[in-house]
Amino acid sequence: MRSGVIIGLGWLLLLSACRKRAQSTVLSEREMSDYRMYIHSMAQKEADTSMLYFMFVVKAINAQQLPSGSDSRFNYGVDSLFYMINGKDTLPALDAVRMANGNIDGIQYMLVFDKPAKADTLRRIVFRDWLFTSHIISFPFKQNY
Repeated sequence: MRSGVIIGLGWLLLLSACRKRAQSTVLSEREMSDYRMYIHSMAQKEADTSMLYFMFVVKAINAQQLPSGSDSRFNYGVDSLFYMINGKDTLPALDAVRMANGNIDGIQYMLVFDKPAKADTLRRIVFRDWLFTSHIISFPFKQNY
């Protein structure tokens, strides 16, 4: 009886944790040098509808060590490295915040952009990467908002 109650409570906690997570969809991915980079959309019901939220993930390939969180160049001024191209408009990132995940699933940044007045069908997020590969990397994606 007691083990049944504990198992039931475990399932209840698991289901409630899954319901609160934001929905995330991989929009685009690139592999450069020894790194794999992804752009995820972040759709949240509570989010401001005048903004677009994305998750940018960098993972090391071939067991290369990712930089630690103590190096300030990976934490400050990163928003100036990202911009979104929507048709003929170029929108700079309003904010880029490194997520404190302990590098378990790669380095993650939350990107915030103004929602364009007129959404083009094909958009790109561009990363001027001087942190990992020293390249300009484009992530094209199609998504309607």
